[in-house]
Amino acid sequence: MAKKKRKKKPTTPRPAAQPVSQAADAQGRQERKEAARREREERIKRARRRQRLRRLVRWVAILAVIALIVGFIWWRGAAGRRVLQAADAAAERIGCEAIVERDEKGRSHEPPYEYTERPATSGSHAPSTLDPAVSVYDDPIDVPAGDQGVSLEPQAVHNLEHAYVIMYYRSEGPQALPDAVVQRLTQLAEREEKVILAPYSQLPQGTSLTLAAWTRVQQCPAVRDAGAAEQVARGFIQRFRGGGDAPEPTAP
Repeated sequence: MAKKKRKKKPTTPRPAAQPVSQAADAQGRQERKEAARREREERIKRARRRQRLRRLVRWVAILAVIALIVGFIWWRGAAGRRVLQAADAAAERIGCEAIVERDEKGRSHEPPYEYTERPATSGSHAPSTLDPAVSVYDDPIDVPAGDQGVSLEPQAVHNLEHAYVIMYYRSEGPQALPDAVVQRLTQLAEREEKVILAPYSQLPQGTSLTLAAWTRVQQCPAVRDAGAAEQVARGFIQRFRGGGDAPEPTAP
């Protein structure tokens, strides 16, 4: 009897290696995107913090500068007020008159240069000023001198037009300003801009020191207190040097 052939069992194929699932891959991409997004947001936050910090520093610097300016202006104003208060007190102590405002007598640069008030504080004057490099004169400024016998007062009036202050003093006679006072005022004139010290022979009787600006004058008697004389002069300078009613205050 013939043997029956055994049927071979069909072999089940082994399952192939499964690729990473699309869900896992999508999850990975999502996580990477989320991490990148958080990193971008963090960079943006850091940039904004730096920007706010720079803005804060800038505003602090601006406010500090404003505070310094305001403080300086206040300090200057307070210092100026102290100078004027000291000047007024010193003027009263040594018998100086109050500051007088005169009418303007003109400002032409054409002769004749004739002055009805002494010392002159306005009026026709020379086309040129006194030498800006010279702040102290030894000879009376109103006395004709030089080869042509011309006084320097017409030039001095031009200086007043440029907002100078001129300290005139009596240099001779019983009412002459003492040497100690002249020395103190000499130091002041040499230290300050647009301030001149000069003798003047025609000061009013009883006056040893006259402070002059454009259309302003202050007369003082025979001053013996050098410190007080300087205080009065500093107050006058504070009020009128570089300003006042001078027509050309910014001119040299």
